[in-house]
Amino acid sequence: ERAYVVSTAGGEARRVAVGAYPVFSADGTSLVYVSAERGKNRGVWRLPFDTTLGTPSGAASPLTFGTGEQAGVAISHDGTKLAVASPYRSVNLEAVPFDAEGAGVRGAPVPLTRGSHRVSFFGPSPDARSVVFVDERGAASHLWRVDQGGPEPFQLTLDPEFQDTFPRWSPDGRTIAFSRRLFSCGPGSNFLTKLT
Repeated sequence: ERAYVVSTAGGEARRVAVGAYPVFSADGTSLVYVSAERGKNRGVWRLPFDTTLGTPSGAASPLTFGTGEQAGVAISHDGTKLAVASPYRSVNLEAVPFDAEGAGVRGAPVPLTRGSHRVSFFGPSPDARSVVFVDERGAASHLWRVDQGGPEPFQLTLDPEFQDTFPRWSPDGRTIAFSRRLFSCGPGSNFLTKLT
């Protein structure tokens, strides 16, 4: 996620911040956005801005502290109020007994993860006893594994320089392939790696 500015007359877009949901203050002297920089907790930041030059005129400073992830920003016309969306998202995994031959669901869901996980891409192991999944904690996403009937999920990747996603088991269940990108790089910088 990157915030860019471009002149209303056209020209090349210029990156001004690592973040999303950019909006100018009512007087145009600041750009307010949700930071996507590591360690900034997706909080709202203010960047002094010179619209004549189309460049920042100072260092960014935080406007919100420790309130969790922000997902949008709006500023009142008089510049005295700031509205911020603060979603709480918890996405967990459940296993559901299922008969693919026509009987459908054959029992109650069994939780595989509980609490404040933010599970996204996942895949069952070939023997259907484990699931590898992506969990977004803070600003990064890493791979986790949970075994049905086993202990709590455990983390498989944790390098803070990388974001990991799209895990897939090998047919023999001994290796997991996944996509990895440098945290500091934008979209299109993924490369494939594996975990054994």
